[in-house]
Amino acid sequence: MTVAEYTDKEFLDRYLEKTKEHWQTLYSPILGILGNPQGKIILDIGCGPGELTNRLAELGARAIGIDTSEEWIDYCKKNYSNNKNAEFLTGNTNNLHMINSESIDTVIASMVFINIDRLDDVKKAFEEARRVLKRGGSFIFSDLDVKGIMDTTMPTREIIFPKYFKYDEGDSFNAKITLESGKVMTFQDRYWPNETYKRFLHENNFRLIETIGTGYKDREYKIFNCRKD
Repeated sequence: MTVAEYTDKEFLDRYLEKTKEHWQTLYSPILGILGNPQGKIILDIGCGPGELTNRLAELGARAIGIDTSEEWIDYCKKNYSNNKNAEFLTGNTNNLHMINSESIDTVIASMVFINIDRLDDVKKAFEEARRVLKRGGSFIFSDLDVKGIMDTTMPTREIIFPKYFKYDEGDSFNAKITLESGKVMTFQDRYWPNETYKRFLHENNFRLIETIGTGYKDREYKIFNCRKD
């Protein structure tokens, strides 16, 4: 998925339909991991249409949503203007200069890293998450599960591999998604293996507490629940 697509209104409208499924497969499990967010300062990186950020604010958190897409941030500011606990900023995952060091209780990055093309930028994103988190803070992120990528029986997702795809670090592939309305979206994603994430977690003094499978057969998505030591 390229950032340029987030400037296309038709694409944004279709993605809003996709987020309805995310409540079951990603947002609700993430909220379950978090527990009661009241009084916490939570940073939602790659917030997109801001539904999770807004819900966290409704539950009593001070929620900050950041996205590279100015279109998404404008959408969030317009649709959640009455929620005074929610703040939306344009920014980059690997350069959170607008966030003070050790000021955040929880960082969430749901389906973010599959959109990052360069390994070094993924590494910087982990470093920035560590920098802004308080000691003992939570880092929760999600990605596609390789078992789901390999599963050809999934009814709503078709993976289209390029000729030389080898499941190597940073390999790209297309995911063709059929929405409930019958409309189709095609995402261009990057494959980052678990070993990549575990390496960056270790380098940044994060402890992996658990990995949870969700979605189709509980192996479409994986959610990493981590803590800064």
